[in-house]
Parts: sequence; C-alpha cells; structure tokens
Amino acid sequence: MKYSASIFVLVVLVFGFTDCQYQPTWDSLDKRPLPDWYDEAKVGIFMHWGVYSVPSFGSEWFWYRWKGTKASKYIEFMEKNYPPGFSYADFAPMFKAEFYDPAKWAALFQQSGAKYVVLTNTLQNHKWENAFTIDRHSWGFVRASTLKDYLSIEKIIEQVVTTVSCGGNALINIGPTHDGRIVPIFEERLTQLGTWLKMNGDAIYSTKPWKHQNDSSTGSVWYTNGSAVYAIGLEWPDNNIIKLGSIKLLESYTATLIGYGKVKAATDGSGDVKITLPSLPLNTPLRWAYVIAFTDVAPK
Repeated sequence: MKYSASIFVLVVLVFGFTDCQYQPTWDSLDKRPLPDWYDEAKVGIFMHWGVYSVPSFGSEWFWYRWKGTKASKYIEFMEKNYPPGFSYADFAPMFKAEFYDPAKWAALFQQSGAKYVVLTNTLQNHKWENAFTIDRHSWGFVRASTLKDYLSIEKIIEQVVTTVSCGGNALINIGPTHDGRIVPIFEERLTQLGTWLKMNGDAIYSTKPWKHQNDSSTGSVWYTNGSAVYAIGLEWPDNNIIKLGSIKLLESYTATLIGYGKVKAATDGSGDVKITLPSLPLNTPLRWAYVIAFTDVAPK
C-alpha cells in the first residue's frame, strides 16, 4: 500500500532543501523562511523511541536518572531485575523492533490526521510548536503506566485547538515499544483525533489566528480564521445554549454547526451572541469539541 507524501511528511532534522547557505549558528538558522507546508499542517506526530524503550521504566531519561542523579527508584529497579554489572549498553541488543511494521505506522499516522512526523529531535526556530505527550509523565513508553496516566481525547483536542488558535502547531508525542509496537491506548487516541479532524479539519488546517483567540464570555471557546471564522467549543453547554462575547453578527451572517447544519444565533441585550445548539447523542465526536463556522461576522 502506498501513502502520499502530501498526507504526512517525515521530518528528522531539517525543514527541507534550499538554495540559500546557512551557517551553524542560531542567528543564521533563524533567518530560514518558514515553509508553507509546515505553517498549513498544524498537527504532527512526535516519537520518542530508543534504547530507553527496553527498560521502559520511569521515563526516557532512564540513563540519566539511573547513573546521573542516581535516583533511588531507578537503582532499586536495576538491582531487582538485572544482574550486577549490567550496563545501559547491555539494553541495546534487546532493542530488536521485531514487530515494527512501517506500513502499519504510516496508516495510523495518516488516519490520525497528522501531516508530519518527527523522530525524537524537535524542530527549532520560526513558528512556535507545542510539543506534548499523551502519556502525562513520560515521552518514552513506560510499561507501568495506567489509564489515568494518559490524556483523554478531550484533553488532546484541547491542546490542538488552543495551540492552533494562538498560531502554533501541535506536536503530539507517543512512545513505541522496544519491539516496534504502538500500543492500543496510543492507537485509540490517534484514531479518535483523526475522526474529529476528519469532521472539523477546516477549523484547524491552514488556518490563521483571528483577532480574538479566546472568547470573552465563554472561556471554553477558541477561535481560528480560515474560509470562515470558526468558534471551537471545548465543553458542550448543559442547556445547549452558548454565549459568545467576542463576535458580532453582520446582516447576512450564517452560523453552521459542523457535522450538523445551520443553527440559530441572535444578539441579546448585553451584546453577546446567543446560539441554541441541538440535542445530540453522547457518543458523537461533537461532544469532544464542537465547531461553529461563521460567515459575515466581525470581531467585537
């Protein structure tokens, strides 16, 4: 199966090729132009995968915590599970990646809605990038992690939305296992994200920050600007009514709940825009975060 390079880009150390010459200094590198594809991508996958994935204990800082700071829990872990004289280098032969399937990984990344992948090394300079990890406590895989240690899909979408609203890219980290697997919890979260982006991607990809990022009346609503002005709600209102204090309806406005259709909006006595949302089943992706697309509106 073939996957188009236009869907996601593998990024390791550089943005791309250019005719310009740069020096190995930050001042020189900061002069590189921001590639259009990167500015439009908005969502990427970050992976921490290395020898530390073999013990998969504590975090990807395993060696430093064991040999550098000599943290007691790391020393106790090694004394309990490995023979005397065992070194960090002795983990390397165990990093076999026998279940590594690049086609399966590529399919998952494509399904997630991510547009590029970064292996361990993060990108520097230019537009800001919010790198965050689905495992709350580690960037590398940790065998002892439990369900509460992982971000929910709602929290992942919140990170994506607030980052893009403020002009950044969201770089979402997962930690594969030493044998080359992406465990089900990461697979589920990325698949859920892809389901949401498939419906609401117009509010994320290729967008720019609007005049307001966060709504003045309802703090759980964030804005992006693209082919429409998008109000992205991170919490479904209990009474199905949302008030927006940062937007002004013009004469021929439209308001569309993506994934549903047109919704009613009106300006109330305080100047806020009041929108009545439909009653929806609890299992729809709109419950993770909903998007209202506005046309013919202005910032207040």
